[in-house]
Parts: sequence; structure tokens; C-alpha cells
Amino acid sequence: MTSAAEVYGALSAKTARRLRLLARICLGFRTVFVGVLSLMPGPAVAQIDPFDLNDKIAHFIAYGVVGLVLPWAVTLRPQVAAGLAALTAYSGLVEILQAMLSERSGEWLDLAANGAGLGAGTVVSGGVVWVILAAIRPRSRAQSG
Repeated sequence: MTSAAEVYGALSAKTARRLRLLARICLGFRTVFVGVLSLMPGPAVAQIDPFDLNDKIAHFIAYGVVGLVLPWAVTLRPQVAAGLAALTAYSGLVEILQAMLSERSGEWLDLAANGAGLGAGTVVSGGVVWVILAAIRPRSRAQSG
């Protein structure tokens, strides 16, 4: 099993720190952005969605993008698992807050779509790590041999 930590290990320490910081900033901004969008009045969100996506697909994609960034922001597997749990709890809190708003509604299926998106994004990100490592490792072996 591979992780983003292995990719960072192949980089210089300075570059790895910068990329990890960038990933953490992206994760924070993306998470806040999804929360803000989720709590905006319905008509305002409809104006933002140019593709007129099904609600559950929109939830899946929004949280999927968050899941893509997570393994790069926190590189150890236990941290990724804890991050998934925390982001799923955050998603549940957003759904509870939506239920309190007159123009929005919180739904269990939205929470399920959010969790599925987080998981799928994290798995896809793991695939990206695997591809990057496959490209880096042959070069490393050739340089050392």
C-alpha cells in the first residue's frame, strides 16, 4: 500500500513541506467552500450550478474533490482515516444546519453521498500516488545503479 508520504519522501525536504502546506491550505479552503455552498439559500446555489446536476451527484462531486486533497494534506494512513471521519462528521453537521434553514433541507442521502464522495476521492488520490510512485521508482533505481 502506498501513501503520499512516499511521494513526498522522493522530493527535497523543502519542496515536500511546500507541497504539503499547499495541500493543507487547499483542503481547508475547499472544505469551507463546500460548507458555505451547502448553507446558501437554494436559489443562490442554483445560479452557481451551470450543469444543473442532480443533488446527490453534486454532493458526491463536492466532497469527492475534498477527498482527493485529503491524502496529500495528511500523509500518514491513520491521519487519513481520522480525516475521513472528521470530514464525514463535518458533513453531518452541515446537514443538521441545513435542516434548520427554511430554504434548505438536511437529508440522510446527502450525508451518504458526501461520505461516498470523500471515500471515492481518497481512493482515486491513492491511485494517483501509485502512478506517481511507479514513475519515480524506475528513475531512482536507474540513478542508484
